[in-house]
Parts: sequence; structure tokens; C-alpha cells
Amino acid sequence: MFGPAAPTMTEFYAQVETAVRKTGRSYSDNPRTQAAGLYDRVSLDRAISALERAEKTARSDEAVARRVAEVVRTFRYGCWMIEGFEQSAKMHVTGDLACMEAAQAAGQKALSYCKVSEAVEFVKRWTTGAQLGVLNDGFGKEETKGGRRCWNSDETGLGDNVRGWASFTVMASDRSKPLVVEMDVWGESDLSGIVINTRKNVWTPVRAQQRLSRKSQWDTLQFRIPPESLDHDRVAQHLGLGGADSQIWVAAIRVLKGQ
Repeated sequence: MFGPAAPTMTEFYAQVETAVRKTGRSYSDNPRTQAAGLYDRVSLDRAISALERAEKTARSDEAVARRVAEVVRTFRYGCWMIEGFEQSAKMHVTGDLACMEAAQAAGQKALSYCKVSEAVEFVKRWTTGAQLGVLNDGFGKEETKGGRRCWNSDETGLGDNVRGWASFTVMASDRSKPLVVEMDVWGESDLSGIVINTRKNVWTPVRAQQRLSRKSQWDTLQFRIPPESLDHDRVAQHLGLGGADSQIWVAAIRVLKGQ
């Protein structure tokens, strides 16, 4: 199948297999939670090197060159998506927004090789995360209100009485202290409080310390979450807002330090 490039392609596939075997990690079907840490980076780099050599060797045979080129395309897509998942996982641990920006950049590079529909959705989340300031899920398409870029918690739109729920993740390195989350919210939004996943299947409501203006302007709300409402088993805290047809526009979310 690979003609003169067969030896280097054999090396390539061997390195791909080694990349998974070496870590000893298992994988079922959830790249979001399982891709990070699944592959040995050194083995992947060796696989890429073998592919590059195979490309050069295959130039003498047009049919073989096309086959190798297709493997290169899909593999480079995969490698960049792996990098995206790795950076996203790092964001969960460190809370460093630069990791989300790196995940977004890696995802865009992956899509330049192959536009897999599921990957498009992952990259969309990373992009929104980099812009909104937190890893998030469930927000609608980017909009503009009051001159600012924002996202609505109702992903499916007004009038269907479904969705309206969005969630996001922030970091709480010291769970013995209150966590203060600040959000820039459009003044006409349907928001008075958020909920935090205190433990499995338990969501604790937290009311804002300020009221929305109910005017066409951007307001800043603070939510002071006491230590007893935090999930003490993990740094990453999962929060949610909205529900049903509620319309909530958010431009930025951040954690206040030293509160």
C-alpha cells in the first residue's frame, strides 16, 4: 500500500501504538475527559518525524504520495486536537486563562486539517472560554450588546421553553475561604442568582450581592460563595445559571482574588 514509504510508515504506526501503550491510560469514547494524558508526547513526536520522512520517500510514486498525504492530514488534525484537550485539562487545574487561549489556537489548527463536526463544537467551547474568561458550556452564539461581545445562556433561543441553562468552571485553590465570582451581566437579564455543584447531585443556590438595573446597560454582579457550599474534593468548581427560557447575557466572568 505504501510502496517505497512502507518502512517509515511501519515505524509511524508503531510509534502511534507506543504512544498509547506507554501511558497505560484507558479510553472509551469521551475525548473531553480522557484524551488529556492518554498519549506519550515523545512517541507522538517520533511518529510525526516518521511521517515527514515518509512524505519525502513517497514523492516518486503519485498514488503512494496521496495515501501518505491523507494519513498526514488526519494525524496532524489528531495531534492538534490532543494538544487542545491537554491545554483545556491544564486550565481546569491551574485556572490559567492562557491555557484556554492555547487550547483555542490548537483547535483552530486542527480544524485547518480536518473539520470534524464534534471537534468544531469543542473548539467553539474553547474559543468562548478564552473570550468569556472561564471554561463554559451551554451558551449561545456570540452577540453584541452595549458595544460589548456577549453570550446568552439560552442556547436554543426564546420561545421553546427548553435549555436556557449554561454552566461554567472556576478554580478555588483554597476551599477554606469564600469564593467570590464576579460577572458582567446585561441589566435586562433574568438573573438573580446562580447555583454551585456542592457535591454529587447537590446544587446550592447563591444570590447576587447586587440587583440588576433592569436597564439596557452592563451591570457587574458579585456572588460570594461560602466555604461550606464549595466542592471540597476538587479545585475546579462547577457553577450554573438560568434554565427554561430565561434570557441571561454575560460578557465576562472572573474570580476575585484575596477576598
